[in-house]
Amino acid sequence: MNNARQAEPSHRHPALTRAFDALSNRDHLRQALESASDETVTFQELYRLAATPTVRPNAKMARMLLQNPRLREDLKRLLQKRAVCHFPSVAAASSLGELTKRKEKGFVIEIKSSRVESSQVYILIHLEEHILRHPESITLIHPELGVIKQALPEALGGVVQLLADSDSPLVQAIRRIETEIFLH
Repeated sequence: MNNARQAEPSHRHPALTRAFDALSNRDHLRQALESASDETVTFQELYRLAATPTVRPNAKMARMLLQNPRLREDLKRLLQKRAVCHFPSVAAASSLGELTKRKEKGFVIEIKSSRVESSQVYILIHLEEHILRHPESITLIHPELGVIKQALPEALGGVVQLLADSDSPLVQAIRRIETEIFLH
């Protein structure tokens, strides 16, 4: 005589079916939380980006800032609190084509072609004499180009000077009217 029970259909064991479903749901939730945590940016990471001149967005943060308008707005609020100067986006009616110069309270950002190498430009940030706190970095936020950040060298004679390729994301963003620029 065989005392082993034959496997019975699950409809005969509703408690087992519910337990299996609960465990399966738990596994799906755990996987969703793990993948979501891979795609989040913490406040500490965002604050570090805004507060530390040499910190640039890593690939994950750059992707999240590009995809998430709310996260971009949070970064803008942090940058505005720390900024020496904020250049808002330019009204479309006030400018045609690409910008080569932007002015804001005490600062002028200008792009000039290099005489030595035609594929390069100088980014000049002119500081008026009354500016006491010089910027240490520039952060640009554009809805399509994302967030671009660059540490700045010391100002010499009231001018911060950067050499960049004319087609670099930094130069492209400065030229676009939709870009907001933060000197901090």
